[in-house]
Amino acid sequence: MTPANDPGGSEVGAGVGTELTNKGTIRQKRWTTRGRTGCLTCRARHIKCDETKPACRRCATGRRECRGYDFGCDPDMLTVVAARQSKEETRTDAHCVRRGFVQEAVARRQYIDEPEPPDWECMEAARYYLVFVLPCCDEQFMAPFTGLPPCHGPNRPIFLLNVSCHRIADASRARGRLLRAREDASVDGAWATHARHMIDILSAVNRGISDKSLMSRSKKEAFRRILTLLYFDLIVDASTWRPHLVGYLALAQHMGGVRALMRENDAYINSTQWSILVIAIAANTTSPASKQLCGFEAYTDEDVLLLSALDTSPDLACPPPLLVIVKNLTQLRGRIADGRCSKISLNTELRDLFDRIGAFDYNAWAKQVNSRPEAVISTLSHIFQVAVRLFGVLSLPQSATVSWAVAAGYQRLPGMSMYDSVRIAHRCELLNMLYRFRGRFKTALALAWPVTVAGVSLGGDGSAEDRAFVAEALLDMWMSRLSRCGPILCLQKLRAFWDSSKTEWDDCFDEPVPPLA
Repeated sequence: MTPANDPGGSEVGAGVGTELTNKGTIRQKRWTTRGRTGCLTCRARHIKCDETKPACRRCATGRRECRGYDFGCDPDMLTVVAARQSKEETRTDAHCVRRGFVQEAVARRQYIDEPEPPDWECMEAARYYLVFVLPCCDEQFMAPFTGLPPCHGPNRPIFLLNVSCHRIADASRARGRLLRAREDASVDGAWATHARHMIDILSAVNRGISDKSLMSRSKKEAFRRILTLLYFDLIVDASTWRPHLVGYLALAQHMGGVRALMRENDAYINSTQWSILVIAIAANTTSPASKQLCGFEAYTDEDVLLLSALDTSPDLACPPPLLVIVKNLTQLRGRIADGRCSKISLNTELRDLFDRIGAFDYNAWAKQVNSRPEAVISTLSHIFQVAVRLFGVLSLPQSATVSWAVAAGYQRLPGMSMYDSVRIAHRCELLNMLYRFRGRFKTALALAWPVTVAGVSLGGDGSAEDRAFVAEALLDMWMSRLSRCGPILCLQKLRAFWDSSKTEWDDCFDEPVPPLA
């Protein structure tokens, strides 16, 4: 239907559907005939409606509001409109009448007010957490938490960022690889939410840093928020975990240093320090000896034992006395790499550390831990006892291990050197205990570090069956919704290490990798 030029500039027809051509003449556009039964929106736009109810697809795909099919008119109105459409009216007049009828019908339509929840995004995030995440916590030997995290007030962006990270991680697991930003359009929405709430948390960190007071509330909040950023980065892709740890050390120095934080004896600060310290100690083990985060050496052995009194970490279920030894072993690796440790000092210190590992009584330790079942703690503690010593054997010079083994009266295996005898004996002992968890590693994320140590011990002469078992265990851990990306990153390193036929610890971890699940 073609509207005519109305010189009077009527509301509907003036200048609509006409344009000047290059020759100065007026060209009129052809309009699509309106259907009589389409929705109000399509009728007003002169397009064909597919008449899908309650809302047509044409409006939905065009992201327009479908005003429906209820014209809300009474029989009297239809009579009036029909009377106007006489034979003497032009096509333009009929078009104007129908346009006016639609506008009048829309004005008469009664819209139904549909109440919307006050925070639909937060409610959807809470539903996801309750349905998918919390059931995984109940399956764990050492559950990291038991209820819905705080999701209102200042904790709202933290909770929403947490859920967006889990959604991205779910997409990565479904594809069998870590997804980076803008790699998959299906998770662009989750990445956008991730970036939006990340900015909110960074703003809180910046406010704390700019505060002049050393131990103000905003500074303590910034201290905690760095841990939050670290946790969520380890869930998604571990692209910025080391800068977060470096930022933590810088803020700690800005607040007076580690000693000032320990003297403060604040429960909020201590909880943050303990969580960060566990991640840092584990990450230093899977970093080259020359690329460790040395700032954490400011924490003494007594500091670790004091902070560990809070609870055994579900991320690294290593008894605190053994965790102290892990810290000492990584520091010894660093001094050897820097040339600050003589051979005599190395042999003496390694012998002392290995003797302390052997003196650890995992059964007695399990009886002291009241928050977990004694049998579970005893088994985990025994696994970590063997794994810590095997880590020392693999990561330190072979001569130091041989010196300790000879002094301890270690038996050499037939046809093998003393070093290989110690390495293989510890490897077999650790693998025998880990095999008991086969098929259940998805519920035993606390064992990610011992499994990684066992994987490195399989370099060179490891069997294909044992390597397949370690790969299966790490992959099962990563498939848990509670897991961070440490297992899949370690598995990638181990596969390349096995193919290279090398045996040294730093040959496997030639760059820093976060190992925890």
